Amino acid sequence: MRDHIHTVVGRYKGKIKVWDVVNEAVADNGTNILRDSLWLETIGPDFIAKAFEYAHEADPAAILRYNEYGLENPAKRRKFVTLVKSLQEQKVPIGAIGSQAHLYVSTTFETMDQELTELATLGLPIHITELDVNSAQGGQGGFGADIADNAATTQGGLVSDADRKLADTYAGLFRAFLKHDKSVEVVTFWGPNDANSWRANGKPLLFDGNNQPKPAFHAVIAESKKAKKPTQPN
Repeated sequence: MRDHIHTVVGRYKGKIKVWDVVNEAVADNGTNILRDSLWLETIGPDFIAKAFEYAHEADPAAILRYNEYGLENPAKRRKFVTLVKSLQEQKVPIGAIGSQAHLYVSTTFETMDQELTELATLGLPIHITELDVNSAQGGQGGFGADIADNAATTQGGLVSDADRKLADTYAGLFRAFLKHDKSVEVVTFWGPNDANSWRANGKPLLFDGNNQPKPAFHAVIAESKKAKKPTQPN
């Protein structure tokens, strides 16, 4: 593992600002914090700390990130927070935390606000790393990031009034991001347009398959403009 990390990170030393050093290690269900994996089986639970140690050796200036999906789920988020606090106590060089944010049109401002409030207690920059919002009828309320499952659950058509609901959801999400702008440093979408998305049938992005902006795009811009308005004196 050290050879691999040194080869890859070392090759791009000084060129890549942020690395996802460890990705999706937290268990979805049960009481175990870490999911079963060959890394856990072969090395043990310290494989995460070692991966960060080796990445820091390879490029001491890079920001090293732990990235996870499903943090909208309070139970999984508690495991995530426990893991990151443990890494911090061990002085592991973790420089940011990533929330993938594969969401759905029933995701509320309140859900994201609560997530960001709890993640901010870790004192690390929060990066939204893989943002998209499923507007298909299937897969609403799911937290999984399995590629095959997401492709399957986005079959069967869109929810009613999908464009409006998608716009409302994105507006709420960005209202939460802007509320927590001291913690949220990065928002990255998972694909440039609907045609390129892993959830293509769920039409989850701000641009359609022809790169035309959707109502959701304008909703995000509107939230940004509202946040930038100067406060009026009383």
